[in-house]
Amino acid sequence: MGKAWVRWYDTIYCKELRIPGGDMAVNQGVAVAHRRHAGITLDVQPGTRMLLSVNGSDNRHGTELVGLNPYEYLILKMPLVPGIRSRMLPGEPLTVRFMRQGTIIGFRTHVISQITKPGALVFVEYPDVLEQFELRTHKRLKCLIPAEAHSPLGVQRGAVVDLSAGGCKMCFEVKSSDPFRRIGAGDMFVLRANLFSGGDSTLSCICRNVEMDRATMIVGASFADLEAQDTKRLQEYIETVSSFL
Repeated sequence: MGKAWVRWYDTIYCKELRIPGGDMAVNQGVAVAHRRHAGITLDVQPGTRMLLSVNGSDNRHGTELVGLNPYEYLILKMPLVPGIRSRMLPGEPLTVRFMRQGTIIGFRTHVISQITKPGALVFVEYPDVLEQFELRTHKRLKCLIPAEAHSPLGVQRGAVVDLSAGGCKMCFEVKSSDPFRRIGAGDMFVLRANLFSGGDSTLSCICRNVEMDRATMIVGASFADLEAQDTKRLQEYIETVSSFL
């Protein structure tokens, strides 16, 4: 299954959607099949770009999600491909794929019907099974953990909002006079936060990117020289918390 997924995503997504990292991103990922359970809806919003392929064809056609009725059907824009409507007949098998937050999601479905007015749309069955492929090397956890960043620029208080065994994303409210605003890619700092039970932990970090939105500063960082024991503790913490979400 692993090699097939690598070929599948390399061909369809890394080249057509230009995913950062290309082959390396795919080869480092892990494919996991998830079955939808009752009460859980497909986490996708109208306007999401997708790729659609008709059964028996290697061609992938761009489409867009118009809307959905949970557990019943999805509404997609008819791809702008000559002759495609003649293949979108009721019962025709389709494969649909899209990307969400660094994860490629795929599912198999069937055509229910199609319409031409007020627009060319195709109705497909709501999926029973989703297959996902993580492009990131490490599983990530959305969180809100009070933290401090210690650097030669001073101490800046904020919060960890995204955490993995390989790095984190931190959010700070900064003033125009705060020296920490000058931190940039490649700069080192020390993260101090209560990541494990038993008090604050300190982890060395390398700034990878910085985003500014008025007074809000988002810093993406990777952990540097992390001990194997700390990596294991982070992975266990993320897995434990994720199981309750």
